[in-house]
Amino acid sequence: MGNTSDEFIIEQGVRQGGILSADLYKVYINQLLDRLYYCGFGAKIGDIICNAPTCADDLSTLGDSTQELQMLCSIANDYSKMERYELQPKKSVVLPHLKKRSKTTDTPVIFLGDQQMPVVDKTTHVGVVRTPDNSPTTAIQENLQKARRTLYSLMSAGLHGENGLDPETCIHLFRTYVIPILTYGLEIYLPSPNDIRPLEMFLKKVLKQILSIPVTTADPASFILSGLVPVEAIIHLRALSLFGNIALLDDSSIEKRLAYRQLTIHGHTGSSWFSNLAIITTKYELPNPMEILRDPVSKSQWKTVTLRAVYAYWGRRIKQQALTYSSLEYLSVGHYNPGKIHPLLRITETQTQSREVNRLPVKTKLVTGTYSLQSTRAAFNNLDVDPTCLLCKTSAETLEHFILHCTKLQHVRVQILCDIASACGENINFSQLCTSDQLRIILDVYSTVDVVHNKNTEYLAEIDRHTRRLCHALHCERKKLFALLPTRRRYGL
Repeated sequence: MGNTSDEFIIEQGVRQGGILSADLYKVYINQLLDRLYYCGFGAKIGDIICNAPTCADDLSTLGDSTQELQMLCSIANDYSKMERYELQPKKSVVLPHLKKRSKTTDTPVIFLGDQQMPVVDKTTHVGVVRTPDNSPTTAIQENLQKARRTLYSLMSAGLHGENGLDPETCIHLFRTYVIPILTYGLEIYLPSPNDIRPLEMFLKKVLKQILSIPVTTADPASFILSGLVPVEAIIHLRALSLFGNIALLDDSSIEKRLAYRQLTIHGHTGSSWFSNLAIITTKYELPNPMEILRDPVSKSQWKTVTLRAVYAYWGRRIKQQALTYSSLEYLSVGHYNPGKIHPLLRITETQTQSREVNRLPVKTKLVTGTYSLQSTRAAFNNLDVDPTCLLCKTSAETLEHFILHCTKLQHVRVQILCDIASACGENINFSQLCTSDQLRIILDVYSTVDVVHNKNTEYLAEIDRHTRRLCHALHCERKKLFALLPTRRRYGL
């Protein structure tokens, strides 16, 4: 016991799923790829042969006719017998391509050895669902189902709204595990805004659940608070990254030759993937794709350039949209920084996490204008609802009245307001401010300070902690007093 044997060499090959597994398999199967390329059969774009797009062992053959496709399949089958490996019969299928201006497809009869290959209406290649019309709709639906399953599997870990993990951790998990599945493979389609609408709806709905705000909240609020960008921006980033990788390839590679050809012939006006990408580079004020092909930059450099351009564009656009919503007047829109969570949702190490997580939902509802007050009920209810505060009955229950003026809640707010004034110290003379400025500080203290250029912002986190405490305490007391009212009076009827 305790002794070790002499060292020995393991010669069992590359493990499945290893980092080098795909590249080493390409070396193994390179002879087959050369045979398919030099046979002269199969699909061509101009004079460029592209008859066998392959990733590791995921091989597809493309042909313009049944005869050419049969030749390619026969070459692949003969090579498998020579190398003594078996082709997967369930994955070896035929997907007809829908011709332009035609609603029907020809049904080719292709044999793999002695067995006829089944003709299907969809198949998966490199994890991406393909259909005869090359539409992204099926791929989007598949991604949605996979993303939902991933999201549900993470709920047991606390990835949900109230009573879960803190929003910053939830958003990090969502960005790391769900978003990549949601957008997988869509950069090769470059779907239109109408196509990705289901993905955008899913993203906004989940973000609002994580932030514990109603689904009726203005959409820009979910992006500003979470620091995320729309699905369209994520797909564009992935497409730009793919093009950057193509630009770094050798000039003799098929992908780079295709890029030169399509951009030279069609430019921005064609319907090819490269023409659509040229439109994207113009949208984000990036260099012309042809310039990038001639003088490519490193992968890290290209990633930095594209991130800045895409984030700057969507940052400006979402901020402009937010200014059109009156419900977001108290939210510091200027602090929207794509890729970083809004400071309102941060919980520092010195704060009790479980307590602050319970307080955050009330604060986010108040700052996004979705907290249910009597004045909002009166404005958006078809019934004759009285906007007067049901507790003190002195004036309309507006945001300012609820937080600063309601006499029935005065005993709750007095001490906490003193704590807020003390936390402000000499930086902000809280007690001397008018009520509108006090309300702005309570709802979003970061709206009063330029956090980007002001490095001394540690005191803001302490102020924010007390304002969360105030909002949560007022909410709990209001709820308790409402429970004592008759049922009909609770709704101001």
